[in-house]
Amino acid sequence: MTLPKIDVPVFTLTLPYSEKKIQYIPFTVKEEKILLFGQQSRDPRQIALAVKQVVQNCIISDHDIADLPSFEVDYLFLKLRSVSVNNVINIKIKDEEDDQFYDAEVDLEQVNLVSEKTHAGKFNLNDTYMVKLRFPSFKNIEEVTKAQVDSVITDGTSAGKLTFDLVGETIESVYSEDGSEVFFLKDYDRAERVEFLESLSSKNFTEIQAFLSSIPQLRHTVTYEKEDGTKVDRELRGLFDFFMFA
Repeated sequence: MTLPKIDVPVFTLTLPYSEKKIQYIPFTVKEEKILLFGQQSRDPRQIALAVKQVVQNCIISDHDIADLPSFEVDYLFLKLRSVSVNNVINIKIKDEEDDQFYDAEVDLEQVNLVSEKTHAGKFNLNDTYMVKLRFPSFKNIEEVTKAQVDSVITDGTSAGKLTFDLVGETIESVYSEDGSEVFFLKDYDRAERVEFLESLSSKNFTEIQAFLSSIPQLRHTVTYEKEDGTKVDRELRGLFDFFMFA
């Protein structure tokens, strides 16, 4: 006699930026073990890989989450955690004044993607050409980060290379204002892309960095009470905060 098959509910979510419709199922004990390993490592890169693997395991739509913007993967993970365990998580916050830990609650259904800045996602390079930008995908950031780690190990390359490579992944296309010419950077090899990036003016480069700084981020303010009755508000930013405090 075979063991019974356990039916699981299917959930649907429309992602806020790409507007892709994703179907997913709750994660199991197998995925919880993956998350625990990532959490215990306290390494942001290992945590990101654990989150990616768990989310991909639970997606039943025909989507590769590595192609999604990284912040949408974070958002999807919180929604997945909400339906898999509980939408309310208990966390411990370390107070910045007395270094003591205090209990707080977070309702994951109230956590949103927030950006303090806005950017049109395109701008003029010069009098002839414009550039269209896109938020880097999870895969882009993973590859750039790995390349940076490898470079530091082999030749001591500084963190500045990470910013440069991320800028390269952020440019989707270059086009003439009349639309007669369109150049997609993905169609060119690395050497050609690097040559193009190095030809940008400082003003162009700063504009792209401004776009990167407008990337949405998971944010939520929690309130905890200290022993003397003082209530303190603390803003959680990014998946790492939610992951490590839980």
